Amino acid sequence: MTAGAVRKIGFEWALEGKHPGSFDDYELLDHSRRRLDTRIFQEIRSRYVTGISPQLPQVTIARAKTGQDEQVVRYVVLAIQNWSEHRDGTNRRIAHTRWFYVPYEQLIEHPVTYEALYGAFAALPTELDPAAPPTVDVPALDPLTLSPGGDALSTAALLMTGRPVCVVGAERVEMLERLRFLDTVAALLPYGMRANLTATTWISSTAEHRIRLSFARHAPEGTHTVAWGDGAEIPIGAGQAEFYLDTLATSEIPLLDIMGSLSRQTEPLSFAKQDRMVAMELLHRAAHPRYELEPEPEPEPEEPDRSPSYLHGESNRIDLLSSLTAEEPARGKGRWRRWRRDRRGGGLRRSAALGNRREAAPSLPASMREFAYDQDEPEQLTPYRHDWKWWSTLALWVVLVVALAGFAFIVIFNPKWDTFPALDTILLVSDLALLVAAGLALLFKYVRLPSRVPDWTRARRDQVKRGG
Repeated sequence: MTAGAVRKIGFEWALEGKHPGSFDDYELLDHSRRRLDTRIFQEIRSRYVTGISPQLPQVTIARAKTGQDEQVVRYVVLAIQNWSEHRDGTNRRIAHTRWFYVPYEQLIEHPVTYEALYGAFAALPTELDPAAPPTVDVPALDPLTLSPGGDALSTAALLMTGRPVCVVGAERVEMLERLRFLDTVAALLPYGMRANLTATTWISSTAEHRIRLSFARHAPEGTHTVAWGDGAEIPIGAGQAEFYLDTLATSEIPLLDIMGSLSRQTEPLSFAKQDRMVAMELLHRAAHPRYELEPEPEPEPEEPDRSPSYLHGESNRIDLLSSLTAEEPARGKGRWRRWRRDRRGGGLRRSAALGNRREAAPSLPASMREFAYDQDEPEQLTPYRHDWKWWSTLALWVVLVVALAGFAFIVIFNPKWDTFPALDTILLVSDLALLVAAGLALLFKYVRLPSRVPDWTRARRDQVKRGG
């Protein structure tokens, strides 16, 4: 794909408006008759209602997905709202909204901008032949024509939170400039997210909508607000947005080169959490290409090493424990020391189980690991967890012994129940409660009770323990 190259793109269309002199509400006037039926056109136009702006034209980017021939077909939908030459029965001007449906598969082979699609569709006549297969000439995406500023960087980062973003304070900005802003934000994301990105150059502040990126006079509740010309601060706790913004703003790779790399990532992505993680991974690779991992060569077979296996990280836990226990005496104080080491030596066992996997340099940077799934996480705090378990067990045994001694003292050595019956009863009940609590705690610690709830992480933990 060459930047600026022109290619014909097929599409389907629908026209929304009113009949001249009609008192009816806005409705679907006409549409193409190829693959999509009336139900699809009606559903999309009712889902992305923006209201009628006093300043037209305005553009809305929507999405559609259908099942055709047992295959999912995605569409990037461009809606152009403009004034017509007609008036309704109340002498008000009629606005026409033309909906254009472009199969996303065509945009994978020929990435384009929203501005280029608008220029091609706006030049078409309002009335089209419903039976004819229409095509338009659209130039390819050229990232060099886009110049992202602070507003675009902040907006792209805030989209990584999964919440809608609204740009305010741009009422006097021309529609084409706002459309170019939407293009710039989309260019800071992997191109595949355009298959699910919804945006508009204007929307009524009172409209209930499902549009992810919009321009409005007032931002609705529950959305991130970006002030035109002033950007936006990343909210506290939005770590994914902070990582995305820091990567874009501090990378040694020029921003235009990063955008060019992202434009080649055409696999469809949504704004769900899992796909947002993929988007951050793709951005990291585009911003740090020199740090991409290469596949490790297959290790050559070597003679078995008799030294302690935790120095090499290739043996399993059983080999390590056998090598350690072989050095200990079989009886006496050695057995006590060995028992204590087995109870507290989780860190050593973890090193043998995981080997050098922590040095394998995961593809995500350290600042992102709190958001990504870390397969080694369940074993990272093993030494501290074992220390805590050892002291907690000792404390439980002390409590149990003290409770037993108190119970024996009250029952055996305090026969004068008539002197202070209420006090003796309180002491007896308290001591029994303490005794039962300590006993149950130790019971649940040493006895594994059967559970009907499946342990979905057991297979993964066993694999980690085996060093897989």
